[in-house]
Amino acid sequence: MTHTGKSSQQDELRRFFGPGKALQAVRASLADCRVVRIATAFFEPSGWGLLDDILEGKQVRLLIGREEGVRDKIGDLLNEFLADVENGQLRDKPELLRKVMKALRMGKLSIRLSENKIQTALDPRYLYHHAKLYIADERQVLVTSANFTRHGLLQSREAGFLVSDPPDVDYFVMQFDLYFDKAESVTEYFIEALEHLLELRSPREVYARSLHFVPQPS
Repeated sequence: MTHTGKSSQQDELRRFFGPGKALQAVRASLADCRVVRIATAFFEPSGWGLLDDILEGKQVRLLIGREEGVRDKIGDLLNEFLADVENGQLRDKPELLRKVMKALRMGKLSIRLSENKIQTALDPRYLYHHAKLYIADERQVLVTSANFTRHGLLQSREAGFLVSDPPDVDYFVMQFDLYFDKAESVTEYFIEALEHLLELRSPREVYARSLHFVPQPS
């Protein structure tokens, strides 16, 4: 019976489909690595909070893909990030936000916005990531539907599968690095937003101020 239970737990770390299962699988897959690559459509500080102990000290490369045609992509990212602080469980946890800011300042956390090859004169296009990836070094990849948010990792019904075959892992790492190198860095915007937030200004004030630093369409 014990053997069956242990085998079942291992299976759920390797593949899952159900609510609340993504977090356990992501934590297990990233626990013993140095470099973490994450491709997601949404990033919220509540998601970082669930993985804080796992990500601490690691090199984290975060690639965010947004829906095409959104007028102010960077502003939307910051708005969602700050709204999660205001409405979520992190409102009274500035120490976690300071840790995120420290990782950004030290270059341990790099955030980029995935850009499509197709652009128009008025509206640069950005890719929306439907598949989400959590990559541990060049060793294994969790391919999943779970975004890097509390809802995606802990609450919603998500599915995922752990890839460990070397040629497949190499493929995902290579593709991620290709897209990451071409993506637009938004790290400085997040640093500035956190700086103002930690000065005890309201998230709404921080968002309004951040728009001043966001490039507007010409």
